[in-house]
Amino acid sequence: MNVDPIKESHIPYLNCLEYFLSHQNQQLTTRTCLHFVPHTFSLSTQNFQHYVDFLSPLLSDNCNNFLLALLDDCNDILVPKWLQITVQLKNQHGHITESLLIEDRQPRWNHPSLLSRIPLSRHPDW
Repeated sequence: MNVDPIKESHIPYLNCLEYFLSHQNQQLTTRTCLHFVPHTFSLSTQNFQHYVDFLSPLLSDNCNNFLLALLDDCNDILVPKWLQITVQLKNQHGHITESLLIEDRQPRWNHPSLLSRIPLSRHPDW
């Protein structure tokens, strides 16, 4: 995962990254959404997409393994103040067949007014 250092800010802000990955042989689409409050590093959309592609073989085995690998790597490399990852699978009929969500934060970090603004999705059909 390639990350970029950020300039220290006293005002916390929320990054929202979303990526759709089509699985041709299984006729599934995976939506991976990462929301995080940066601390030291940030992640570009392109680097997020490349990293999800890199981890995508884990999706064929188990979505939980994919989600936990992404969480561990984000915590180890990005070191965010707070993060939330959502993974959803949609079949060829447009039905969501699996939906996973995980959240983590640094000890004693809390910002309810910022976290209340997290969008559920930028795409209404999800």
